[in-house]
Amino acid sequence: MNLLTKASHDLRQPFQAMRLFLHLLESKLTDPGQHELAQRLEQALDSGEGMLNNLIEMNALEVGKLKPNPVEVELGSLMARLGQEFAAEAEAKGLTLRVVRSTARARTDAMMLERMLRQLLVNAVRHTEQGRVLLGVRRRGAELEIQVLDTGPGIPEDKREEVFAPFVRLPGSEKRQGLGLGLAIVRRSAEMLGHGVELRSPSGKGACFAVRLPPADGAAAEKAETVQAAPATVAEPALPLLIAVAEDDRLQLAALDGMLREWNLEPVAAPTREALMAALAKAGRPPALVVTDYRLPGGASGPDVIRDVRAAYGAGIPGLLLTGDNHPDTLAEAEAAGLVLVQKPIHPVRLRRAVDAALGRTKR
Repeated sequence: MNLLTKASHDLRQPFQAMRLFLHLLESKLTDPGQHELAQRLEQALDSGEGMLNNLIEMNALEVGKLKPNPVEVELGSLMARLGQEFAAEAEAKGLTLRVVRSTARARTDAMMLERMLRQLLVNAVRHTEQGRVLLGVRRRGAELEIQVLDTGPGIPEDKREEVFAPFVRLPGSEKRQGLGLGLAIVRRSAEMLGHGVELRSPSGKGACFAVRLPPADGAAAEKAETVQAAPATVAEPALPLLIAVAEDDRLQLAALDGMLREWNLEPVAAPTREALMAALAKAGRPPALVVTDYRLPGGASGPDVIRDVRAAYGAGIPGLLLTGDNHPDTLAEAEAAGLVLVQKPIHPVRLRRAVDAALGRTKR
């Protein structure tokens, strides 16, 4: 294992803490000048975080750390979740983000496919100044084709293969910070999965990036209406719900504590498995949700913490597993335990949606 692979988890930790603290800070600012400074800081954080994530992911692909784990994936729910994730960013730019409903199921690695589509959506929203971005799936012969279409400037014909190479940036992105690894990650991931990636971009008519993959046995893509992705509306409870939080990084623990309180929830937060169980016993009532890091001191893991909480307070308590670890075994362990896996660094908006969904407070 090389140095970057070994350090990837620790490198992500400070970005996660900065992201949460910045979100808390923005909620307390009142002066327009202060808001502008906070927005500039957020842009710088976005840039640094994006470059780090892409560098770590490309490194993991190159050194062979990522091993595909093909399973049956319901594409409709995956696309809907991504639509919700990018809704606020698209709306802020005045773009219409639409997702095509589908019952199609494909055989692929769920985590790797989600990352590929996220990279394509990042590019589509970033490079489209007006119009729309659309995410959908259709049948192409014996295969399924997931498409990300935009009404951006398009890509010149002589650049359509070059943009998939490492450290090559899309035309028109010279003023944006980045390493030019996003599409290289998509291409390399597709090669590992045995999927195809195509780019279609009629001059001046936007771009369509398509991922071709095999359907699950008996699965079919169905036509359906497109719907605009929009943030969920949340009804706040009269009394704050108790949230158990385990995180050994004290900066992140403080940030998560503050964030949950900002959302009218009552966190019981601790850095270790034992300290959390003691704090819950002192609280005197069961938690509505467990949010925990995957790696904890003393050899304990997040799933261990959630199992302890469920054994003490009820098997039906939902759990969110926060991790910067992208190993397939981690995903498999989370799925086996019925947990929602949330990759670090996570934006506060995505974290809130994950928390609300786990609590049953998201209306779709």
